Amino acid sequence: EYFEKGQVKKEYLALVEGAAQHIPSSPRLWHKKIDKHFRAEIRNEPGSGFKEIRAGLECLQASPEYSLVKVKLYTGRYHQI
Repeated sequence: EYFEKGQVKKEYLALVEGAAQHIPSSPRLWHKKIDKHFRAEIRNEPGSGFKEIRAGLECLQASPEYSLVKVKLYTGRYHQI
């Protein structure tokens, strides 16, 4: 609820493998929490029991081996990052 109202702002820096300078700035992904196994499933398409997750991505620096990416979360889903 606080995420939806814009009352919580979360930003992270992520060091990822590979060159990420062409990542989408606002990918559309769907999330489903799997309580039994303490994990989450992320998909590129909606499905039964899945909720949309929203995040903003910005590649700050990139090399062929690694990239530094800023991640802004707009939804607060379990294991979203």
